[in-house]
Amino acid sequence: PAAAGAVGAAASPLKITGQGMENGRYRVRLNTEGNVASVYDKAAKKEMLAAPIRLAFLQENPKQHPAWNMDWEDRQKPPVGHVDGPARISVVENGPARVALRVERQARGSQFAEIVRLSAGEAGNQVEFLTDVDWHTKESSLKAVFPLAVANPQATYNWEVGTVQRGNNDPKKYEVPAHRWFDLTDTSGDYGVSVLSEAKYGSDKPDDSTLRLTLLYTPGVRDRFQHQATQDWGHHQIRYALQGHAGGWREAKTQSEAARLNQPLLVFRAPAHSGPLGRSFSLLRVSSPQVTVAALKKAEASNEVIVRLFELDGKPAKNVRLTFAAPITALREVNGQEKPLDPKTTGTTGTTSAASLANGAASLVDGTLVFEMQPYRPRAFALTLGKAPTRLAAPTATPLPLPFDTDVASSWASKTDGKFDPQGRTLPGELLPQRLISGGVPFTLGPVTDGARNAVAARGQRLPLPGKATTGTGRRRVYLLAAAYGGDTEATFRVGDKPVTRTIQDWGGFVGQWDNRVWEGKVPDTGGSWPNALAGITPGFIKRDPVAWCSDHWRLADGTNDAYRFCYLYRYALDVPDGVTTLTLPRNERVRILAATLAQNPNADTTPAAPLYDTLANHLPDTPATIVPAGGTHTDAVSVALEDPLYWSSNSPLRYTLDGSVPTAKSPVYTGTLTVTRTATLQVRPYLASGAPAGPITRARFTVNDTAAPKIVSADAIGLTDARLVFSEPVTRASAQRAAAYSLSPANVVKTARLAPDNRTVLLTFAQALPQDGACTIAAGGVRDQSARGNTAVSTPQPLTLLKPVFVRAGTETLTGTGTGIVQADVPSLPTDAASPWTINQWVLLDKQPKELTILGGFGDGRDASGEQRYLVKFQNSIHFWGSNVDISAGQAFDVGKWQMVTITFDGKMVRLYKNGEEVHAESAAFSNAASTVRLGPPSAWDNGGRFAGKIAGFSVWREALPGDFVRTLLAAKPQ
Repeated sequence: PAAAGAVGAAASPLKITGQGMENGRYRVRLNTEGNVASVYDKAAKKEMLAAPIRLAFLQENPKQHPAWNMDWEDRQKPPVGHVDGPARISVVENGPARVALRVERQARGSQFAEIVRLSAGEAGNQVEFLTDVDWHTKESSLKAVFPLAVANPQATYNWEVGTVQRGNNDPKKYEVPAHRWFDLTDTSGDYGVSVLSEAKYGSDKPDDSTLRLTLLYTPGVRDRFQHQATQDWGHHQIRYALQGHAGGWREAKTQSEAARLNQPLLVFRAPAHSGPLGRSFSLLRVSSPQVTVAALKKAEASNEVIVRLFELDGKPAKNVRLTFAAPITALREVNGQEKPLDPKTTGTTGTTSAASLANGAASLVDGTLVFEMQPYRPRAFALTLGKAPTRLAAPTATPLPLPFDTDVASSWASKTDGKFDPQGRTLPGELLPQRLISGGVPFTLGPVTDGARNAVAARGQRLPLPGKATTGTGRRRVYLLAAAYGGDTEATFRVGDKPVTRTIQDWGGFVGQWDNRVWEGKVPDTGGSWPNALAGITPGFIKRDPVAWCSDHWRLADGTNDAYRFCYLYRYALDVPDGVTTLTLPRNERVRILAATLAQNPNADTTPAAPLYDTLANHLPDTPATIVPAGGTHTDAVSVALEDPLYWSSNSPLRYTLDGSVPTAKSPVYTGTLTVTRTATLQVRPYLASGAPAGPITRARFTVNDTAAPKIVSADAIGLTDARLVFSEPVTRASAQRAAAYSLSPANVVKTARLAPDNRTVLLTFAQALPQDGACTIAAGGVRDQSARGNTAVSTPQPLTLLKPVFVRAGTETLTGTGTGIVQADVPSLPTDAASPWTINQWVLLDKQPKELTILGGFGDGRDASGEQRYLVKFQNSIHFWGSNVDISAGQAFDVGKWQMVTITFDGKMVRLYKNGEEVHAESAAFSNAASTVRLGPPSAWDNGGRFAGKIAGFSVWREALPGDFVRTLLAAKPQ
């Protein structure tokens, strides 16, 4: 920046503090939660917001097709949460061109780093938001909510070549598309606000003054598409902006502002040099801001130039002029396939066909295309250009002969010829060209005939080089066509005596990949869904070396074409100073070099100042785990959740310590519950099975002054001799397992008391049966918590709830696979509401495996409707739960020839499947209301389904989700 007071220096209009910023157009203020609370348009003297902009979590649990569908039922609900404070706000840019604040927050398992920024000059016509999200939230969409100070029941949405007006959300329209922007202009027409977006196309409008941009979407899953329950998990960088405007969006040039956001100017570095083009140069110009160039390319079938044009305002455009750096000598109007609009007419000085005239006039005037545009109607022209006013120096290139010593390609006629890697795989020779051009550099490849050598295995060979550059044609470089096997590898070349190291990329695998979810077990190659559990997320990557050639398969040693096993050759460049006459190859036989060219290209010194594409450099593998809450002072024991890093693996569990020591591979593993009962520093770190750390340490300091006594928060009994107490916080084993600590009314004797591993649940057995009517209370005295004070529970009687089934089919039923099975309709008290918890338990005896899609027993109408069923089924060779569009597999087969107890529970969120008292699988689910009908062995709901033949005993339904400890007590009722 120019020094203060320097001649010609202009004072920047940009200002910034820790709470806001300002440019020539806007004044932006943040609140303590980190939300933008005010955007004041200084030019229009208008406040743009009616309330702070917030990032909202909306519930998403569609009944069908979760990857795509959103349900009106969910859209009518208020947000389930927001990304709010505590926020860490910092100034990250404070210069003459741009100012920016960074807001860091956490919410619902995800991390947010939002940059709000303002620019000087014309770029300052928008308030820009750049948000990095480590997304790890379930059953939610993330929406940016804009409560605006303008109101209109209609908003305008851009869709590439046009716009459409839509109203507020309704049952048939509550998530709508927009391409680059959508706008709400007040009904008065005096003022409006546009939301500009980069690659975020979904939105909704809940009322006259609110616009919402959908940023991320991870649905709840009710059916077999369980893998979709974690879609969008990973790292995202999201860009959007707000633009205020007096009048309507046309006057504000919202189309151009959206293009500025989506297509920012690209900056290149070039050495200072003289040239015939001067200090500025324009390839083409359009005279009207109402018309934009949508595409510019060489024609597919000729040497013409194709230019595609869009009209932006939905109004006719007259006398528009398109000028190239070279004069236009001929034109044809063409369609999107580059075919003449009217095959009978191909004018060289103008277009006269009826089809062309319908789009408006078009003609050549002094080498310029003069044309008209109809509202929102695209046009395309094939143009012939005259002689360029100047020509740049062409690159010079000399292919270098290579001492080929390896055959890495096989021909179609002899597919087992050659060997690129030790496994005998080869490049498909029929796809390798004899000559290819990459980055303007020509390469000559070796022969691919049977037995011919066509690559150099790098063993330190020396290649002779011409010793001097040609004057005025740029620096000399050796360009290599190369790849490695066995993974990316470092290779050190010697240019003359100077060592130069390059990483040579592997010839196979992926050049790039987004954040990738990893699944347990084998996932079918062609499966639309799979039940495999998520085993981790690996970070995305992009290899930056330029791909010079690629194939969609490689060839195996036995000659088989291994489809979709991509293979590549890459282009590498080494600078060669004047006077250097040799290039020494690396001593690394994994490196294969297929061609080399010595080139001088003056244009190669012009390089981009920033990457031209997303490098995924911020997808960092060593992200820390999260501690929730992140420490603090507490007056009672505090429940703490440890959340995996964004990139994690089931092979690297979180291990923690509370004694101040650094976690090791032998520290306790976090299993989903952790309570801090006394002052401590909690430290967390993931560890691999090998004992090596898999990420950084996360620390949080908890100051706990626990003065609260432990309390019984629930007391349940199943049957008449077993009960479960849950305390409000962890208790000591010695005090909790003392049978005398518990007293009942009516009087009873506690035979045994056992503290569960969570240190909060106590399982009791009684000497006598509890009252049949369930009228019983229990108290605990002398049970101590684990705090430093050892607070003692007060002996206050609590009701002991007797959990009894609301339906029991006593005895054993023998089903033959005929008729309607056993049907009992209108059963009172069944848990038929969609959100009601329940348990279904039944004993099953089979003499052979049932056919696929065989229904055993449950309740509901038994038809394939939307979430209305609660049935045990045989499907995919497994014990299976069916709820119409809820399908959950246990991953275990039925036993044959012996009784087995199958239990299914639902707690309002999770379905759990048990076999013989042991939990075998759990998944989240949501249902519709069910019919109050119990069915055992009914006809299948599917045309090709089987019928159950066997025995079912003790079929029971509860209105509660029995805990696992209680499920195991049901084993005592095994049929004889």
